[in-house]
Amino acid sequence: MGKTERILSYLPGTFLAAEGTRPSALRAVAAAFGGDLQAGENSLAALMRAHWVDHADRGAAEIEDLRRFAVLWGLAPRVLPEPEGVEEFREHLKRYVKNQLRGTVTVAGILRVAAETLGLRLAFDVAEEEDPATFTADPVAAGLDSWWRRRDAVLEDLGPDGQPRRRRFVTRAFVAGEAARTLFGFESRAASGTAAKPARLSGAVDLSSGVDLSARKLIRLGLDGGPAVEIDCAGARPRATTLDEIAAKINEKFPALANAPKIAAHDGRRLSLASRTAGAASRISFDFVPPESDARDLLFGPGPAAIPGVPALPAVLTADVSHGGAIDLSRRALLRLSIDGGAPVEIDVEGAAPASTLLPEVADAIDDGLKLRVASITSEDRLRLTSPTLGPDSRIEVLPLRTIEVEEFPPADAETRATRRAGERFRLENRGASEMDFTLSIRAPRGAWAPGFANLRDGWLVRALVALAPGESIRFARQAGGGLAASIVASNAAVRAVPSALLFVGSLGLGSGAAARALVLPLGVSELILLEGLAARFDAARFDEDRFAGPPPFVEGRFDLVRFAPAVPAKDPAAPLFAPVAPGSPLEVEARWIEHRPGSFVVRLPRDLPARFGGRFDDARFGYPDAEKIEGVVLDDGDPRSIPALLPPSPAASASKLVTAVRVGRAPIGFTAHRVPFRAPRFLSGGGPVRASRLYLSEPGVPDVIEISANRPGAWGDEISVAVRPAGPALWDLEIRFAGARFENARQTVLGPAPAPAAREPQPPGPRGILAAKAAGIHARVVRDGAELPDLS
Repeated sequence: MGKTERILSYLPGTFLAAEGTRPSALRAVAAAFGGDLQAGENSLAALMRAHWVDHADRGAAEIEDLRRFAVLWGLAPRVLPEPEGVEEFREHLKRYVKNQLRGTVTVAGILRVAAETLGLRLAFDVAEEEDPATFTADPVAAGLDSWWRRRDAVLEDLGPDGQPRRRRFVTRAFVAGEAARTLFGFESRAASGTAAKPARLSGAVDLSSGVDLSARKLIRLGLDGGPAVEIDCAGARPRATTLDEIAAKINEKFPALANAPKIAAHDGRRLSLASRTAGAASRISFDFVPPESDARDLLFGPGPAAIPGVPALPAVLTADVSHGGAIDLSRRALLRLSIDGGAPVEIDVEGAAPASTLLPEVADAIDDGLKLRVASITSEDRLRLTSPTLGPDSRIEVLPLRTIEVEEFPPADAETRATRRAGERFRLENRGASEMDFTLSIRAPRGAWAPGFANLRDGWLVRALVALAPGESIRFARQAGGGLAASIVASNAAVRAVPSALLFVGSLGLGSGAAARALVLPLGVSELILLEGLAARFDAARFDEDRFAGPPPFVEGRFDLVRFAPAVPAKDPAAPLFAPVAPGSPLEVEARWIEHRPGSFVVRLPRDLPARFGGRFDDARFGYPDAEKIEGVVLDDGDPRSIPALLPPSPAASASKLVTAVRVGRAPIGFTAHRVPFRAPRFLSGGGPVRASRLYLSEPGVPDVIEISANRPGAWGDEISVAVRPAGPALWDLEIRFAGARFENARQTVLGPAPAPAAREPQPPGPRGILAAKAAGIHARVVRDGAELPDLS
C-alpha cells in the first residue's frame, strides 16, 4: 500500500470518491504529502543500502558510494589501462579490506598486498575461497609454498634463465588463472621415470616350520630365457626340509656371478626368487613337472608359470581435468615446460581461435614448441605428457609461469680478515638468522707447514699436512655431501687440490661428533685458534734446534688443543711434541660466509605482468611518437601501389618499420577480414613467442584478402593498430600506429610510497605498497625477473 492510499485509509468512508469518477481534489492533496513521504522512505532505504558494501552503487553506472568506502581504507579505483567498473571495484575493495583485517605484516599478507597492487589473484586465495579445507590441508597444492612448511628450508628450482638456483627462506605463491591450471588442473607438478626392475617372485607359503618334500620335491626353473634346470629341493630330512636348505639347493644350480646377489633368498618365513638382470629380458619361469613330483605349490603357492621383469619407464604426467570441448585460452595461453632436466621452454598453446581452442591443437603446439613428441590425449580427453627417454633420469616438469615470492632474511656476503701468528685467536661473529657453512683461507707470505684451525667452542680441528711456499694460500671449505676439501692457490694463481690423505679433520675431545661440524659457523661469536706445525725457514732457522717441513709432521703441543702422550707415535699426523715457544711468522687469515640478515625482506615479481606495468629493456618494444602514414594504397593485385608491394618482408624495401603484408586466399579460422574503409583503428591480434600478430583486410570486388602482420613474433604486435580511410576511388590512406610498452613501473608500484612522517598526516587514496603494509624498522626491496640490471662485477 502506497503512502497516498494509507493517508486516505485513515479518513471516514464518506470522503471516498465513487468508483469510476475522476480523481478527487482530496486525493490530489493527499498525494502531495504521500509522494514526499514515499520519496523520503525510498531515500532512507537507499541511504541504508549505501552503508553496505554488497549493496552500495548496485546498478549504478558510476562508482560513488563505494569510492567513499575506499577512501577510509586508502584505496581508489584503478584507472589504467581502463577504469574499473562498479562490480569489479566492489570485489577489489572487499579483497583489499579482507587483507587489511587479516594483517599485512605476515608473509602471506605481503604476498596479498603485492598481488592486489598488481591486480592479480593468488592461487592459494582462490583455493581457500573455493574450499577452505584444501588450503588448510595442503597449502602447496593450493598455491602457497612456504619455507617453514618444507622439510628443508632451501627452495631448489629453475630460475627464469633456466639455471638451477638454491635459496633459503623463500615463500612462493602461484598466480591464479594460468594456462596450466586450465589445461592440467594445477600450476606446477613434476614426474620422474622409473628404472628397469628384475623379475621377482615372493612366495605366499609360510615355511618357517619347514615343509614336507618327501614325495613332491622337484621344480624346473628357468632364468632370463635360459633352459630350465631341474632342482631337487628336498633337504637332509625330506619331511622337514628347511628354508635354508631349499635356498641352498636352488642357488647351487644357479651359481652366483661376480658382484651379483644369489637368486634365492628368504626372510625367515617365505621363499623369494630374483632375476640377475633387469628390464624386459629379465624372466623367471617354471617348466612342467609331473604333478606327483611337483613342489612349486608347496614352496611358493599358486601363481603364474612365468614372471617377467619390469622395463624402464618414462616420466608421465597426466592432467587432472578433462576437456570434452573447446577450451578458452584467450586470457592466458603460455605453458612453461622442462623435459629431462633441460632448460624451461615457454610455449604458446592457443589454437586458431584462442577462445575456442581444441585439445589436439594444444598437443600439436606443445610438440612443435619442444620439437619432440611428448603430448598425447587420453581416452578421457585429458592431456598427457610423456618423456622421450626412459629410466630414473627421465623427467617431465610443468613449471610455474608467474609466481610472487617473498624472501625473508635475504643473503649477503660476510667476511672477516686478520693477520695472526700460530696460537693466536681469530674472532668471528655470525649476526644472521641461521648457522651457515663458511670457508677459511690462510695466506703465508713467508711459507707455512701444516696450517689449520681449531675451534674451542665446538671442539673441532682441521689441518692440511702440507707445506705452503712463500706467497701461497690454502682454502678450507665444506663439500655438498658434508665432507671437507682444501685447495692451494700458488702465487701465479694456479690451483691444486690437497689430497684427502693429507687433510686432517678431528675432534678435540674423545668423541668424533664435533668433527662433523667442522667449518659450520653457529649464531653468535666463535673463536678460532690459528695452528701451524713446527717447521723452520732458511732465513730464520736455528740449526741446533729447528727442523724443516716434512714427515713426521710433529705438532707443537698446546694445552686445550692436544692430548699429550708419553711416547710419540711416528705415524700419528697430529702427534704432540713439546717445543720451545717461539713466535712464528705472521699469516693472513680470512673467513667468508653467506649471512642471512634479519630485519629485511625481498619481494620478487614475475616477468610476465599486465601491460600497464610497462616493459623491460631487451624484452619489450617501446612505441614510436608518430604514426606511419602511407597514402593512396590499393588492395588490387599487380598494382605497384598495392599494400603487399609497399610492405614486403624486406625491411629495406618496406614503407613500415612495424608490419609486413602478403596476399592470402582467405582469413584463417578465428579471424575476420575487416572490410575497408574503416576510420576507427583496428588492432592486430594473436601474437605470441613464435607467432606474429596479424590482421586481415578485404574489399568488395577483390578476390583475395590482405594479411598485415607484425614484422617479428611476440605479444607486442597486439598493440599495433591499423586504420584505412578513403582517399579517392578505390584508393585508401593507410595509417599504422604503435603506442608500445610503457617504462617498467611494477617494482615501484608494489613498493608503494613511503609512509607519512607524521601518523596523523592525511594521505590521498591510492595503492598502498609493502612499505606502508610492513612494520617500521624493516628494510624492504622489490625486484622483478628480467628487470634488474646485470651484475657486471
